[in-house]
Order: sequence, then structure tokens, then C-alpha cells
Amino acid sequence: MAPRRDNRIVQGLLELAREFDVPMLIHTEASDYRYFLPICRDHPQVRFQWAHAGGHLGPVQVGALMERCPNVWVGLSARDPWRYGSFADEEGRLPPGWRELLERYPERFLIGSDPVWPGFEIHHWDRADTGWERFEQFLGFQRAWLGRLPVSLARRIRLTNAYRFLGLAPPE
Repeated sequence: MAPRRDNRIVQGLLELAREFDVPMLIHTEASDYRYFLPICRDHPQVRFQWAHAGGHLGPVQVGALMERCPNVWVGLSARDPWRYGSFADEEGRLPPGWRELLERYPERFLIGSDPVWPGFEIHHWDRADTGWERFEQFLGFQRAWLGRLPVSLARRIRLTNAYRFLGLAPPE
């Protein structure tokens, strides 16, 4: 369940993001990038982080949105082997499609940790999740696949892209 794209509150939030130059997190659990496409196209001055790389989407759909919307950064939290559709295996090996996408858009991917666990019980907001107990496991997964990338690309994804996304100068 989600608000319509033309919802006046959603549109008001998008306008505030533009007016005050603050980035916006979009959390879509869609099976198709085209739900988000009109939003990022209609608001080219807003920087968006697309949470979880769209959830279950693969590199072809994620890449299609990135090609059409240069104002979208892709967040890679919760894209581990235990939730959603992972983009790397437990040893950190990336399939060719994902690695190529990271290399094509090296300045537009963000790393993250999303400790909601277990993934299949995410709608139980009335009790604490156990994700913090697995936090080191999540970070270990992120470190494993980042460690297989060229150092400069890994640094962008884990650090400097976040600075740019937030409108800050990255550290030297």
C-alpha cells in the first residue's frame, strides 16, 4: 500500500526537497522501475536515493532507471543474500550485470545497512526486530563485495558518493 504519485502530500514533500535542496529517500517495493520513473523525471532538481535498489529488481531494470534519471542515486542496503534479491553471493561475488552497472555509474551508488530482521517479518512493527544481532554479518557481507572492486570504485560507493549525495565536499 502506498500513496499515489500525484498525492498532494507527496507532491508537497517533493517541492520542499527541491526548494531546500535536500535529498529524498524513495522506498519502492515495486517489481518494475516504471513506478518511480515519472517521479524522478518530473522532479529533475531533486536528488533521490532509491532504497534497496528497488527491492527485487535486477541490474537491467535498475540501469534503465539510472539511464533515464541522472538525479537518482541507488542505495544498496538490504540487498544481501538473506533478504530481497541479493546482488552478490555470500562470498561477495557480483554477477557480471551488477558489476558492469556499478562501473557504468560509479558516482551514483550508496552503501547502507538496514538491520530489519528477519526480512520476512518486516511488517511486525509492534515488536523489536533482531537485526542488530546480525549487524556484523550485514557489514561483513558489504565489506566482502566491496573488497572485490577496484579500490577507487569501492571508496566512492562506501564514502564519497554519500558526501556528494548530501551536497557536501568529500574528504580527500
